[in-house]
Amino acid sequence: MSVNRNLAANFLSNAWTALVQIVSQHSVARSFETQLRVKSGAIRDVLISAELIDLEGEPCMIVITQDITERKRAEALAARERYVTECENKLQELESYQKSYAEQFQTRAGAGIGAAGLRDYQTFMVRLGEAVKQQTQLVAKAKADRDAERQVWQHAAQRAEAVGGLVERWQKEEQRAEDRHEQRESDERAQRMRHVTR
Repeated sequence: MSVNRNLAANFLSNAWTALVQIVSQHSVARSFETQLRVKSGAIRDVLISAELIDLEGEPCMIVITQDITERKRAEALAARERYVTECENKLQELESYQKSYAEQFQTRAGAGIGAAGLRDYQTFMVRLGEAVKQQTQLVAKAKADRDAERQVWQHAAQRAEAVGGLVERWQKEEQRAEDRHEQRESDERAQRMRHVTR
């Protein structure tokens, strides 16, 4: 089977070997998810579809890649956001329970409570306070992780936008150069036609 060594070198770990093995066994691979190193050196998440074909008697593999890096980053950010929401909900439940328990204790204490009951209440409130403190820290960490993920996503989006703008500028320059070239050729043809008709 023909192998483009440049393409194979861009695969990370044993992904290329795994892809070739799947295609060799089944003649096709669909939605093979892996990572590739692009020309800039960046690592991109990709979905690959590959198919084994016969090209003038030699087996070759056609490989189509779809960059899913941005989608995966968006999914990671959404997962972080869901986790923050879950942590905040749990903290809210703990705080609500803490408040409710304190109110119930006040009602019972008004009717009279023994030393053992008071000690049990204090011990439970200390434990509940620790649980609230730990959950508050967990919420803060989840938010920090989410914000870091958002920064990565935004930075990648800004970089992609900048690269897109650069590509668009190059394409416009290329189009202008091509238009100038076509205009020169057209002018030269027109001059030759004038010389021929004289």
